Amino acid sequence: MHPEDKKRYAAALETHLATLPPDQQIVLDGPGTTSLPAWFLGPKAENYAVFTDLITRALNNQIHWRAIEVHPNDPPYITPAMQSSAEYKQTVDVMKEELDKIFGLMKMSAPFFSMRHQGHMLWDMTLPGMVGYFTGMLFNQNNVAVEASPVTTMMELAVGDDLCEMLGYPVPPADAPPTALRPWGHITCDGSVANTESAWAARNLKYFAIGLKAAIEEPGSLLASASTIQLVLCDGTTAPLLSLTAWQLLNVSNDTVFGLTAQLQTEYGIAPSVTTTAITPFLVQTMGMSAFHEKFLAPSGIGQPVMIVPSTKHYSWPKAAALLGIGAANMIEVNVDLDARQIMDMDCMPPGERCFKDVLQNCLDHRIPVLMSVAVIGSTEESSIDPLAAMLALRDQYRKKGLEFSVHCDAAWGGYFASMLRVPKISPAIGVSDSGARALTVLEDIPALAMSAYCNEQYAAFHNADSITVDPHKAGFIPYPAGALCYRNSAMRAFVTFSSPVIYRGGSEPTVGIYGVEGSKPGAAAAAVYFSHKIIRPNKQGYGKILGDCVFTHKKLFSRVLTMATPEDNFNVTMLNRIPAAKQNLGPQKINEQMDIIKTSFVNKTNAQILASPQFPLFCELGSDQVIMAFAFNFKLADGTMNTDIIKANALNSAMFQHLSMLPGEDPNTRPLIVTSSEWSVSDYGPDYIQTFQQRMGCIPNASVPIYFLISTQMDPWTTETETNPEYGFLATIEEAYRSTLALCIPAFEGAK
Repeated sequence: MHPEDKKRYAAALETHLATLPPDQQIVLDGPGTTSLPAWFLGPKAENYAVFTDLITRALNNQIHWRAIEVHPNDPPYITPAMQSSAEYKQTVDVMKEELDKIFGLMKMSAPFFSMRHQGHMLWDMTLPGMVGYFTGMLFNQNNVAVEASPVTTMMELAVGDDLCEMLGYPVPPADAPPTALRPWGHITCDGSVANTESAWAARNLKYFAIGLKAAIEEPGSLLASASTIQLVLCDGTTAPLLSLTAWQLLNVSNDTVFGLTAQLQTEYGIAPSVTTTAITPFLVQTMGMSAFHEKFLAPSGIGQPVMIVPSTKHYSWPKAAALLGIGAANMIEVNVDLDARQIMDMDCMPPGERCFKDVLQNCLDHRIPVLMSVAVIGSTEESSIDPLAAMLALRDQYRKKGLEFSVHCDAAWGGYFASMLRVPKISPAIGVSDSGARALTVLEDIPALAMSAYCNEQYAAFHNADSITVDPHKAGFIPYPAGALCYRNSAMRAFVTFSSPVIYRGGSEPTVGIYGVEGSKPGAAAAAVYFSHKIIRPNKQGYGKILGDCVFTHKKLFSRVLTMATPEDNFNVTMLNRIPAAKQNLGPQKINEQMDIIKTSFVNKTNAQILASPQFPLFCELGSDQVIMAFAFNFKLADGTMNTDIIKANALNSAMFQHLSMLPGEDPNTRPLIVTSSEWSVSDYGPDYIQTFQQRMGCIPNASVPIYFLISTQMDPWTTETETNPEYGFLATIEEAYRSTLALCIPAFEGAK
């Protein structure tokens, strides 16, 4: 569409939306609802009638729109005669037969809705999420361009604002001054694409000031009048752009770079379109990494750029480094501590391990540009949260030394847990409840717990990160694909586009398609998130309630699995997350005493009993940072001593996984439980982490052997108490699945007890 036509279309859309009645406005600022049992189809399809009604409503509305509302006098094409033909009937019969076959094939999938599914970060989808996706799919909207998706594009923009608010990026009111900091978010197909986009933006941001200087110095430049422009460096000093070295230009304040186009317009009257035309030939995404480095950086002895990530990084990060020409070898990994959290600063690092501060210092000493650092907010295998607050504090320190870089939160998994901290702006009229500990009134009312003080500190620092990945299709319980990326400063999105946004009525066109990696993408994903957020608000009374219940469930299951091995049993279990007495190095006696308290106070107790227990503060400190439980079993020998061979212990856990996972075509009823597994290697986690855990298992430490472990994820908030067993809930069934599987696997090992 021609730019002028885009302006007219955008203006017409804005005018039309403004005329809609209040109940049809595309906004996400309502109170939402509070009934968790009404938000999901249920593990036994208990809400099938509600789901059927909602889907039927969506389908009937689509049929009425086509048949009655759009040019009702137009003739039909498919006639009764066609429908009565043999060919037609045969085709319909084949569709029914093939659909039944497809459903039969789909049942090869793991039943992630089941209480027995404890594996990947995947559980049931919200009812509004499914219905929203189905409804949007019927309209087949393509959110690459607003004229191809006038409704779902506006939904995506509303969802972007809602996610920003949830994560801690406040959205200014409509009447805020133009200078107010405005965040921006959009839907991506997944977290990998969002992470890649964040790295792309950080790379282009890092090199922009160098490109601007080259553009101004170009003979006959359209920007020649701006030769006196002053820039603010990351240490707070100001200097003329043309006087700055390549190293200084790489470390101009991010906020300064964000505002350069506006600064050129305000101070020199240069229109943004002119700036874009003049600087484009000198941008890294025009020249390419190799040519840009050779022309502008190599003569000054500046090294190749790096990205700093933790060893718990998602596999999307080396992909992003490769795709952007940075190279996976220039992705510097920081080791993690015994809680699988990125190490910021240590006076005495174990040999061969790296902390964040040392990496920064090395980059500063050797003039190595740092594009970005990544804080993982909920690692996919341990549910660990990196110390973001400390990372940002170190960035402030190194800014004063002249080193600037972007900070990104990979909260693909953990982002929605921020909803646990958000107080509703509008309280629903009924069913209002607090997410803190409270007395139980009905069985469905599972208590919700907040995260630890440490976790809350990291979430409170979100607003200072430059960008955040969050996946609605993970802890937002939305159908795939629905990832998202949010920017602290909306100006950052301009660094990931090859097209200047059309300006109308003082603002950018309502579009998302020109930004980011993707082109065509389903408007149905935006509709799914929008409808789900409309019903389940991302605050304490909505998503925070669901996830708070999951946190409670996790701690209750953690307590049971942690203490399941008795002296008479022929196995032990080692949890990644240590209990408080172990973290504080209080010694074996105190650790055993605390284990006894956990066993007697939290196992085989009702939720109400746990809440009323004087030991409840200890309960709150148990488990992972979120809801993933990582652990490993070991077995005893015939003489009653623990096996000391980590290779044999690994074999036991591998055998356990084979019994507690599904292969294609297997009947899920033959599996008492479904978990997943992974391994920790010294190359990723460091020798201290590996050897310490092996020793805790009872094995002789051997850093050359990785650790095979099991992973159980508690995304089902309903397993703590059930109608058939309000005391033990479904957790006793889960423990029995581990016990029965151990009884099958351990005898296979020679010399086992």
